[in-house]
Amino acid sequence: MVSSTSEGIWLRPIAGAIDSNAVEGLDLLPDGRLHLVGIYSMDGLTWEARTDSLTLTTATERYPEPNLLSYRIKKLDADSLVLAGPGYLSGRYRRSNNLTNKLAQPRSRAAAIKANRAAYRTLSGSLRQNDAIIRFTAYSHDENLRFIEEQVHLGARGSELRHYYFEENRLFYYRADEKLVSAGHVDSSLVLLAFDEDGSLEQAIKVKDGHIKQLQPHEKTAPRERLRLLRAQIAAHLGYGQLMRGYLRMGHEVRSFVPCGSEREYWVDDLTGANLYSTYRSLAMGIPADYAPLYVELDAFAEAPKSEGFAADYDSLLTTTELRFAARETRACADDIENVVLRAQGNEPFWNLAVHAEGIRIQQMGYETLNFPVDLKALYLHPTTEDPQLYHAQIDTTHSLHLRLERQPCRDSMAGNYHHFTAEIELDGHILSGCARAGALPAQ
Repeated sequence: MVSSTSEGIWLRPIAGAIDSNAVEGLDLLPDGRLHLVGIYSMDGLTWEARTDSLTLTTATERYPEPNLLSYRIKKLDADSLVLAGPGYLSGRYRRSNNLTNKLAQPRSRAAAIKANRAAYRTLSGSLRQNDAIIRFTAYSHDENLRFIEEQVHLGARGSELRHYYFEENRLFYYRADEKLVSAGHVDSSLVLLAFDEDGSLEQAIKVKDGHIKQLQPHEKTAPRERLRLLRAQIAAHLGYGQLMRGYLRMGHEVRSFVPCGSEREYWVDDLTGANLYSTYRSLAMGIPADYAPLYVELDAFAEAPKSEGFAADYDSLLTTTELRFAARETRACADDIENVVLRAQGNEPFWNLAVHAEGIRIQQMGYETLNFPVDLKALYLHPTTEDPQLYHAQIDTTHSLHLRLERQPCRDSMAGNYHHFTAEIELDGHILSGCARAGALPAQ
């Protein structure tokens, strides 16, 4: 039978390789899966053999849809396989009993996951890290991550495309295609990492200008650190973060956060995209501004401390995904925000608004306090949308309220305090503008 004769490992020398022992080829598995050995420009998916033909299904990063290529089998015996037809995979191969490239299997599993991405749930978002703009799409199935695609834009310095692949939420394969611009020349490189079941790095390959290169230590460790931050950002987009209130101190070698009513000190890992340090410097009291405590409200995730660097001296690590509020002039931790979903305020004329389960309370200088009914499910503060969020309420036919929130940084016109929403209310036909921040409980 042709299929059973075909299955196995078929290798050939790599034409033009510096290493004369370098090989590439096909690993035709008994279950119909195809692994490509030593070929990094494409991924293998499936294979099927007939009397005189071999059909191979592959995909590439640029064209991820499965591509079927049919080759005529010119020769097939116990030791030799000769394929004729279009594409790179035609040619002469010798059977091998030794698969030297362990990356072939995780690469093939990753390619199969990506080929099935149309069946997955998707979540997209963006974040900034230093001067890099990162856009990501996470694909999941049955609440389990399958893969994440990151597009990293480095401005004039180039770009990078990163892929993370998971089995049962465990990272088993990583691929990064980098194009860096230097003196008008574009340097391209490809990094491939495979991880075993306990998360240890099992295989690592870097290909630059078609040649295998030695990986630097940071190229092996950085992907998992980036993934930790990326997972926190994805969880924040899904609304899984928690509100942390307390005092922030920042400066040279200091990124400290102490929660209200606690002595525990966290090292802050900033993913807010709000330039936490510049906001801190603009509001913190003291001369110099470094190290002065500033009250903040953050969406964040507490994690185990790092084992090295400045963060190793702190009790825990706090990954911050959004800065909700930063204030120099405030009641700070003494402010009771229990069960408050949203707070907004403005000046000239002064007004403030608080949303809680019992209703919406609005106070204006010189006017009576109004309490509107509220449907918290309708007033859902979406964690990812940049579109304005609108809500309407009324008291019988006497008073009418229209609330508009937009996820744009806002500074109080008197104190300069930072809020993560701009707010506008129309109260009985009168427009009032100001700033807003989410409270202790999300509106759901």
